Amino acid sequence: MGRFAHDRANRHSGHLYPNVHPARLQGMPSAFISISHGDPITATTRKNLIDRIAVRTGKPQTLVKTVVPQLFAEIITQLAPANRVKLRNVAVFQTRTTPARTARPPRMRQKIQVSAELRVVLKPGRLLKQQLHRKSRS
Repeated sequence: MGRFAHDRANRHSGHLYPNVHPARLQGMPSAFISISHGDPITATTRKNLIDRIAVRTGKPQTLVKTVVPQLFAEIITQLAPANRVKLRNVAVFQTRTTPARTARPPRMRQKIQVSAELRVVLKPGRLLKQQLHRKSRS
């Protein structure tokens, strides 16, 4: 059997994780949505998240399709005035101010002033740390 033979079979059977062998999904916590499973170059899209959440919760996809963007919009709205968004056991989103500095772009020889700006920082929670630790050991 070729390396990706199970992928072709899963893709045609409507499997949600086409790049992952089913045996690797056994230990995944049901409350935690794993973002990327197979090839590290691939990324999970909003549509993939909506599909997975709809299947796991048994809710209609149209309902999940309205809730997920609202969740993202609310997180962005709360972060804009430099608030903190805490999702217990998953992650904490917060903003940090980077100080103004002098920089020199590689293609230009003169120095330029870069103003202070807000950056979003994600601090992983317990479930995310456990998932990353489990993935790095395998």
